[in-house]
Amino acid sequence: MDGRKRNEYLKVDTPEVFALRGFMICAECGRQLTASASKGRNQYYNYYHCKRPCKVRFKSEEVNDYFKRHLRSYVPKPGMAKLFRAVVCDTFEDFTSIFVQDRKNLIQQITEQNNRVTKSKELLLADAFTAEEYKELKNEAEKNILKLEAKILDITEKLNHDHQVSKVVDKSLKNLENLTELYENADTEGKQFIVGSIFPKKFVFNGTIDRTAETNLAFALIYQINNKLPDKKNGVSSVFRTNSNQVHL
Repeated sequence: MDGRKRNEYLKVDTPEVFALRGFMICAECGRQLTASASKGRNQYYNYYHCKRPCKVRFKSEEVNDYFKRHLRSYVPKPGMAKLFRAVVCDTFEDFTSIFVQDRKNLIQQITEQNNRVTKSKELLLADAFTAEEYKELKNEAEKNILKLEAKILDITEKLNHDHQVSKVVDKSLKNLENLTELYENADTEGKQFIVGSIFPKKFVFNGTIDRTAETNLAFALIYQINNKLPDKKNGVSSVFRTNSNQVHL
């Protein structure tokens, strides 16, 4: 006898079997699940488990297999990739038209500020304005113009980015279509990168991933398209419009 208690947890140095460690929250006590090897009679057994005194634990092999199956929920079903692409691209086209109109409005406001300066200069020459009044109005107009130009620059950068959306979406769809293979063939770091890309925050786990888990919007859209097809394009599009600032393709 070596004096150790049976089922003592031992940490391992090459935790590919523990790729999900650090992402899961215990459904019983709310603490983060860790992972380690438990010594049995003749061999070590791998577990994701909570910390004492909580006794929650899951066999790592079963959890890892479940997660691989869960990944299929984010792989576009046949024909659904086109719907996803249409939703994203159409929505960005709508945003583009809004940005273009906003830029026109800002340019108009700059014109109005310049007209104010021109008018005040005419009043100065006609002795209807003092030099101090003219200087004050001119300085105010110049400050306003700088702010408006900054907004125009911001919109222009967004418009330039939007022109690349279709290429980004196509590349992202290719990755999504091969998601399970990418995860299967990745090393531990790669697997954790994929998990973190899908779940920006840790998720509650009690044998399955809690339905309330926050998911990256791109993956959430695919999930909705795959599972709620009767909602059709409008329903999915409304979700995207509401949360489009969260998209990380």
